[in-house]
Amino acid sequence: MRILISNPKFRLVWISWLLGTLIGNAVQMTQSWLALDLTNSAFWVGTLAGFTGIAFIIFCTFGGVLADKFKRLKILLFGYTAVSILFFFMALLISLELMSITILIILSIVMASLEALKLPSYLSVIADLVDKKSLLNANASNFIAIGTSGIIGPVIAGQLIKYFGMDYVYYFGSLVYILISIALAHLAFNYTPPKVSSKESVFEAIKNGVLYLKNEKLLRLLIGMMILSETLGWTHMPMISVIARDFLGMKSQGLGNLLGFGFGGMLISTSIISITGIKIRPDIFATIGFIIFATCLSVFAINTQTWLSFLLLSCGYGFYVIFETVTHTTIQSTVPNDMRGRIVSIQTTTWGLSAFGGFPLGIISNQIGANYAIASSNVLLIISGLILGVIVIKSGRLKKLAIDESKN
Repeated sequence: MRILISNPKFRLVWISWLLGTLIGNAVQMTQSWLALDLTNSAFWVGTLAGFTGIAFIIFCTFGGVLADKFKRLKILLFGYTAVSILFFFMALLISLELMSITILIILSIVMASLEALKLPSYLSVIADLVDKKSLLNANASNFIAIGTSGIIGPVIAGQLIKYFGMDYVYYFGSLVYILISIALAHLAFNYTPPKVSSKESVFEAIKNGVLYLKNEKLLRLLIGMMILSETLGWTHMPMISVIARDFLGMKSQGLGNLLGFGFGGMLISTSIISITGIKIRPDIFATIGFIIFATCLSVFAINTQTWLSFLLLSCGYGFYVIFETVTHTTIQSTVPNDMRGRIVSIQTTTWGLSAFGGFPLGIISNQIGANYAIASSNVLLIISGLILGVIVIKSGRLKKLAIDESKN
C-alpha cells in the first residue's frame, strides 16, 4: 500500500479501479439475480453469462490493441462514461417494468463489450505510472481493491435490492461511474505516457502479440493455468445465485453477504502480500494457491452448511489471488511496453471464459444440479492444475520474480 501514498497518479487511477470493481461486483450479482427472477431457470442464468462471456472475449483482444495504440487513460475515461449511460438506461427499463430476459442479454452484451475494451488499458497503464520495483506492490494494491470492492459491492447490492429494488443498483452504478469519469478527466488529458511507435494494423498487432506469446514459455504456462481456472473454477460465479437460493436457502441479501465474505479472504491475502512481499519461490507459492482454490470450490459446491460455505469461499478466493498476483507481476515486469497491452488483453480475455462457461454449466446444472456441476468441474481443475503447476516449477523459470532480479 506504500505506493498509494507516494504516487498520486497511481492513487487516483487505483481509486477509480476500486470504485469501478465495486460497481462491477454489485452489477454482476444483480444481473444473475435478475435473470433468475425473470425466468426461475438456471439455464437462462447460464445463458446470460455465456453471451456476456463471448462478448468479453471478442472485445478484450481489440481492447489490448487500443491500449498499445492510443492513450490508455483516455480509453478508460471513454469506457466509464459510456457504461454509466448504459447503467442508467437499464435502470430505467427495470423501473418501468419493461425489462425482459432478451433485453437483459442484449444490454449485458453491450456492457461486457465496453468493459472489455477498457480493461487492458487499466492493467497496462499501471506499468506506465509506477517503476519496476514497485510493480508487485501496485498489483497487490489492485487485488486489495478487488477484495475490498468484492466485500462492499455485493453487500450494497443486496441491501438496495431488499429495500428499494434491482433498478437502484443500476442507478447507483451510473452515478459512481460518472464520478469516476469526472475524476479521471484531468489526468487523462494532461498526462503524457511513454511514447510507443507502431504503424501496425489492428490484425497485424493481434498477430504479433500471439507470436510474441508463442516464444515465451513461462507466459504461455501461466496464461494456460488462467484459462483452466476461469473455464473450470470461476464458472461458479454465474451459478452462485442458484447455489445460494436453492441449496443454502438465501435471499439476495444473503448472497451479497456470502460474496462479500469470499472477497474478504482475497483482501486479507493481498494485504499480507502488499506488506511482506513474496518470501518463498513464486512458482511454488502460485501453484499452492491455485490448487487450494479449486479444492475449496469443489467442497463449497456440495456443502449445505451456511457457515462452512462462508469459510470455504473466503479461503478459496484468498489463495487464488496469490496465483493471480504472481501472474500479473510477471507479465507487467517482463513484457515490453509496446507489446504489453496485447499480452495483457490475452490474459484478461481468459476472464471472459468464466462467464462463457455459463453455457455448458447451465445445461449440465439442469440435468444434475448446479452443485454437482460446479464440484465436478473443480475436481478437473485440481488435476489439471497439479500437472501444469509441476511443469512450471520444474521449468525453473519462475524461481524469482523479474522485479526481484532487477534489485540485484
